[in-house]
Amino acid sequence: MKRKIFVLFLVSISAAAVACTPGGGEKARAKPVKVLEVREETVEDALDYIGVVEAEILKTIAFKSGGRIKGVYVRKGESIEKGTVLVELDAQDLEFACDAARAGMEAARAQLDKALKGARSEEVNNAALDVKKAQDAYNFVMENYVNMEKLYGEGAISKQELDRAKLELDVGWTELEQAKEVYSQVADGTREEDKRMALAAWEQAKTDYEQKRKMLEDAVLASDMDGYVVDVLYDEGELVAAGHPVAVIRGEGQVIRVGISRKDMGSFGEGARAVLSADGIVETGQVTEISKVPDATTRTYEIEILPDENRFEIGSVVRVKIILGYETGIWIPITAVMNDGEDYVFVVEEDTVVRKGIGLVKIRGSSAMAEGLEHGDKLVIDNARQVKPGDVVTIIE
Repeated sequence: MKRKIFVLFLVSISAAAVACTPGGGEKARAKPVKVLEVREETVEDALDYIGVVEAEILKTIAFKSGGRIKGVYVRKGESIEKGTVLVELDAQDLEFACDAARAGMEAARAQLDKALKGARSEEVNNAALDVKKAQDAYNFVMENYVNMEKLYGEGAISKQELDRAKLELDVGWTELEQAKEVYSQVADGTREEDKRMALAAWEQAKTDYEQKRKMLEDAVLASDMDGYVVDVLYDEGELVAAGHPVAVIRGEGQVIRVGISRKDMGSFGEGARAVLSADGIVETGQVTEISKVPDATTRTYEIEILPDENRFEIGSVVRVKIILGYETGIWIPITAVMNDGEDYVFVVEEDTVVRKGIGLVKIRGSSAMAEGLEHGDKLVIDNARQVKPGDVVTIIE
């Protein structure tokens, strides 16, 4: 019994000693908290989206005229260079049509040259001789008619013989006038309206030939860029219609297509920089195009970003960070902010909790830029809702 009383006495003395030790009770009641020593820092102001890598240039190749495929010289997935022949059309009929059009153009050109240059000197001389012959013939029948008219007045010939002489005179007159008209045309050259008609005929024939020649050239389809064959849609010997896709090729360049929301429209413009990442690859790029019309299905606005280097695989899904600018301030976890009508946080000053009113300048994700804190403040970030101003705390790691 005496032993038990002695033990209780020792416990009482120990408790009294602790109670009498300065600060001993407060330390025993101290609450553990985690803190973040805040500091001013500069961070990116950016928008985060998901995009898809596509070929910058995708082309569908087709013949301008229909026919039978003569040869297919590339395979799907094959790398090609500019000038590589892809597919060729059997062009025999086109060659015939081109030759005929060339002949028609040359004939029209000859007619135009003749109209522009006028008649040759020998043609003018011949026309003048024809006029002289017609004039001599007319003079002869005129003299004959005068004589016949005298004879008829004397009763030496019949009225029928006089009429025959008059008919010969009329025919001679007509032939003389015709010879003069021919000479006039030859000597004066081709009329302006005839020249214009000859010019129009030549231009039409030339256009027809150029069209046939271009169709013949287009019977051989070649790539106009370095890239890859996406697909070949016909085999050798098959018939293909004019304008129907025959092959699909893409360039080596890449473009990232991203759909952005309406609220972010206007936050940036063409030329804005972006950070792109996928499969461990991080690349930078530039916004090159922004659609002004939303997609009918997603209601998002498509933008195109051109990467600085083509390091992604076509079809890859990439994380896109569009850089809007840079901001300097004190950034804190949003979970450390409390509100009872105003925003505030707890900080630790000499092991004691102190309340500080703050202003939220901007919220981005799980962080907020706050006003009202100073560089070096120890912000309570854990157990903040289990403490109150004036509480004594212990900072834990």
